[in-house]
Amino acid sequence: MKFTAEDFLKGKFNCEESEMLVTPERLNLKVHEDSEVRGSIDISSEVDFVAYTDNEHMKVTPVFNAVDGKKSRADFIFDANGLEAGEEYEGKIEFVSDIAETAVRFHVTVTQPGIAVKIGDEIIDISDDFQLTNCASIDFKAAAEAFATKEYENVIVKKHDRSLVYKLLLNNSIEDKSISRMHALEEYLRVTKKKKVANYSFVGTKFEIPSEEQGMVHGKFVLRRKFYGYDRISIAADKRYVSLEKNTFMPWEFIENKAECSFIVDADKMLQSGVQRTMVTLKTLTQELHFSIILKKVSKKNDTKKSDNIELYKLIRDYITKEISERDYLERSANFTFMAKTPERMLLAAHVSGANGSSGEAISNLLALKNTFPDLEKNPSFESIATYIEWLIFHDENKSYEVIRKLSNILERYPDCFSADLAIFLIKDDGSAGVANAFADRQGKYHRNSPFVIYAKAVAIMRNPAVLEKIDIISLLALKYIIEHDKCSQVIAERFAYLAHNVSDEISSSKLFTEMLIKWYKKLRTDDMLYALVKHIVENKLFSESNFKFVELGVNKKLRINGIYEAYLRCSSASTEISNDIFIYFEYNSDIDEALSRRLYAGVIASGDEKVYIKYKDRIREYALKCAKEGLIDDDLAAIYLKVLTIDDPELLNVCFYYKVTCSSPEYEKVIVLEEGLKSECVYEIKNGTAFIKLLSDNYDIVFEAKDGARYISNAKYKLDSLMDGFDIAECFKMRPNDRDLLVNFISLSSENVRDEGELVGIYEKAIQIDAFDERKKNELILKVISNYYNSYSAENLDKYLEKIDLRFISAKDRRRLTDMMVSRDMYQRALDSVEKFGVQGLEPKWVRKLAQHQLAIGEGKNYDKELLNMLKYVERGGRSTIEGLQYLGRYFEGSLQEMYELWQQCKVAGTSSTMLEKRILLRIIGTNGYLSGMNEIFKDYYKVGREKGLIKAYVSLYSYKYLVRERKPSDEVFEACGKLGYYKENAACLLALIKYYSRKSELSDEELLIAKNAVKICERENFYIHFIRKLAKWFDIPCAMNNKYYVEYFAKPDSEVYIYYYDAEKDDYVRRKMRHLCYGIYIMDFIIFDGDEIEYYIAEEKDGFDIMMSDKITYIAALGNDKDSDYYRLNQIFGAHNLNDERTVIKNLREYAIKRYEAGNVFELM
Repeated sequence: MKFTAEDFLKGKFNCEESEMLVTPERLNLKVHEDSEVRGSIDISSEVDFVAYTDNEHMKVTPVFNAVDGKKSRADFIFDANGLEAGEEYEGKIEFVSDIAETAVRFHVTVTQPGIAVKIGDEIIDISDDFQLTNCASIDFKAAAEAFATKEYENVIVKKHDRSLVYKLLLNNSIEDKSISRMHALEEYLRVTKKKKVANYSFVGTKFEIPSEEQGMVHGKFVLRRKFYGYDRISIAADKRYVSLEKNTFMPWEFIENKAECSFIVDADKMLQSGVQRTMVTLKTLTQELHFSIILKKVSKKNDTKKSDNIELYKLIRDYITKEISERDYLERSANFTFMAKTPERMLLAAHVSGANGSSGEAISNLLALKNTFPDLEKNPSFESIATYIEWLIFHDENKSYEVIRKLSNILERYPDCFSADLAIFLIKDDGSAGVANAFADRQGKYHRNSPFVIYAKAVAIMRNPAVLEKIDIISLLALKYIIEHDKCSQVIAERFAYLAHNVSDEISSSKLFTEMLIKWYKKLRTDDMLYALVKHIVENKLFSESNFKFVELGVNKKLRINGIYEAYLRCSSASTEISNDIFIYFEYNSDIDEALSRRLYAGVIASGDEKVYIKYKDRIREYALKCAKEGLIDDDLAAIYLKVLTIDDPELLNVCFYYKVTCSSPEYEKVIVLEEGLKSECVYEIKNGTAFIKLLSDNYDIVFEAKDGARYISNAKYKLDSLMDGFDIAECFKMRPNDRDLLVNFISLSSENVRDEGELVGIYEKAIQIDAFDERKKNELILKVISNYYNSYSAENLDKYLEKIDLRFISAKDRRRLTDMMVSRDMYQRALDSVEKFGVQGLEPKWVRKLAQHQLAIGEGKNYDKELLNMLKYVERGGRSTIEGLQYLGRYFEGSLQEMYELWQQCKVAGTSSTMLEKRILLRIIGTNGYLSGMNEIFKDYYKVGREKGLIKAYVSLYSYKYLVRERKPSDEVFEACGKLGYYKENAACLLALIKYYSRKSELSDEELLIAKNAVKICERENFYIHFIRKLAKWFDIPCAMNNKYYVEYFAKPDSEVYIYYYDAEKDDYVRRKMRHLCYGIYIMDFIIFDGDEIEYYIAEEKDGFDIMMSDKITYIAALGNDKDSDYYRLNQIFGAHNLNDERTVIKNLREYAIKRYEAGNVFELM
């Protein structure tokens, strides 16, 4: 603006009407409460500018063009911090440049909070869980990222009652944060019932594998998903010849809800023919699905050799193991031809001959087989069957053991051959225990879990129990086989019970041994078995509710086993009715551990026998106080506490809020609890499906954490039971109002029963002091205390809590109320902090005025202060300004011209000085070529007292120019300054504008007349001829050169080429002449016209061609001036009389004109 003003002082003006174009011209914005909205406004003219706004929440920043460094746009931010949903604001952004001033109006609506989520290339605004669910169905990972932000928690979750679940789920222990967020979102959407569980199925599970294939064969199937979401999917195959390349699938591996799963089949391990199935198990969080992969080996039509061989093997085996009858065997074997001497056919021939009783033929076939194929022993299947045929031909019971031994040797080398089948047949057929036991002992070293070995051992034991010499794994499995097949006997049971007392540690600790003891006891119910079972339970500490009945039976039968009574208690449960023998035993044996004590004492209480209770009463109370002091809890202790503790016992407060959580899901390790308003979550371990948790309020949420750190709630089935319902918590609180847990419980529950407001406030004050509540809850309590003290006029306490409260954690409505309250309590610094952070919108203007007055009083008004200026402007808009406030605004306020003008008006009414404000307004008008309805009034006042003459001169020069060129008439003071201060002598704009102004007045003062004559002389000297100069002839004579001509004027750019085309009657054509540039784009052309003459013309600005800009005609006007002695006047009188045919007047005027010319010629000598 400085340089523009200097240009005006020199008479340099921008002769073009310029404007600053902005896009858009109006902003309609929506912003979420406590957030912000951003945008930009394009400036079409690249000019320097500044921006002002009438709303403190709107911030505008000019942005420079990176190429030429000029400002080309303005970025804005509307900050809704401290505003509430539903509020609306109107305002404008004023752009001020050196060419113009323009405004962009805006309307802002504050809405419910939301967050922006980028889904692909699209930005989606989310303001509730339903919209998040829609986003998750498109891009689950992006939705999870948004879900885990602080904005989502602060903006969306806080609006409903799921904030606790939200926090609990996100605070899981999964190391991979991306997976952690997706898992939390999945659980959250499930528990809020916003989405369904994804379902899965397999596609393409039937495969044919050529029989000639060997080694690894690859295949694949498709896993299809229905519905979206996050699932950690695990899959496994149950066959050893099928392996999956991947055992885990993640959600992002599904493309269009499909994922490929590759697998490998070991063809060498498959059966040689037939359909074979592999079961594939799919597990997710909520599902366990089973699918079959069907594998089928197919043979080529001309390849029958292998198939025939397999059929031959099967036929022989089925007959040997008596799966088919001899008749079927003979009929089916007849279908095979024996023309070709293959090992298979020769072996079959030998067997058929032997089976038919033709030993000689069989021997010859067998010898032929061995002679033809000397490598026979290298084929285990041939060798094993051949061995059996030898036994069949030379059947002798004494040779059974040798045959079994030989078959065993083959089985050791080739476990998959048919030897075991044949061995079992021989064992069945033999009838002796020795053969079976020998086979079992020999094979047990190598194939301990083989069903053939177990069967052989079981057969041996059943035939002769004496072979059961020790309990080992094979013996246990054999005993299991015996009892499952209902082959047990008293003798075997006695043998088992005898050996059970002396087993290895490995056997004693095995579940199978315990299982066999229980099953054999249940089957035979012998005392020996009971003794062995109970002793085993006691010695191995197998204390469980399922074993209690055996221990109890042992106690009832008075079994003499060391520790049986202790085992009785340890196996019992809270629902067990303890035997009176136990009470008698422990009455004199008090040296027992914690677990036994609580079980014993709980049993005493549960028995309801007062005589027994009296004997134990002191011990129970002592124990209860000790455990309660340590905060211990379980079912037994809860029963003990309820019996012996009272509200007079302070130890009770450590255990009175406990609950029991029962969850049968084995994958969960921990229970996590979070209560509304409390600082942090509490973690409890799950033991044996049970956890004991503390709940201080009714507003809580529970989640379960698995081994991998993931947290679950949607599919968690659990039971919650109160343990300590027998106590009156309200009475406890009355007795111990300072206890932390009781305070939290009271605050969290309804306080309707407390009618005394003073008592209630006292409780709130205590609660504020404890380190239990989160910041939001604590400030909620402080707000209640403040409200009470404000209503009860308790000044000291009110100020204390006004200092303590954190305004960030309360609503905008309450925040504004408290800020007003702070000012009313003279807590100026506290209120000022609030204003600086949250603004003044919504505050009572009277309290804002008081705060501003205080700032002015302490000297803050000496310098520019942004917050003080905002406060004073807010007050001024409310019509409550003070003299001091108006003075400060007058010194520093910058805004739109209209706002500054309205402020100036208020200053005028209040009678306060406004010189600095007037100066800024005039500078703005000069700098922007602006217009203001009251600017003449403002200039008039500043002209009277203004000290900066340069500013006055610049303003006078600018509006002289505008009056001269654009017909915008300023105030009379402009022309007064122009004349009296002599500005018309300094630049053409002031000179010509002043003459124009005088030419339109009805009269001139003597001073003005003198100034006008001087101005005309300057115009004559500078050759400034313009039409309105002739109008001054009514007051004084003007030079003939100015008065005897008619001027055509035209306005264009100063550097234009302007031509006039006028009609010349003598030439009967248009004559072209260039118009003279007078100044500031004023082009003139002068004509001398006589009475009766008329000239038609048009004017053109020539560029590439030429453009006709205007056309008109000039007609003589009778009285152009008052100089009747001029030649021009006399000649026009002659022409006029001639046109009227007045010859007398024509002759008279000619005579006078001749005399005048003669006199002039004799007075002046020609040079």
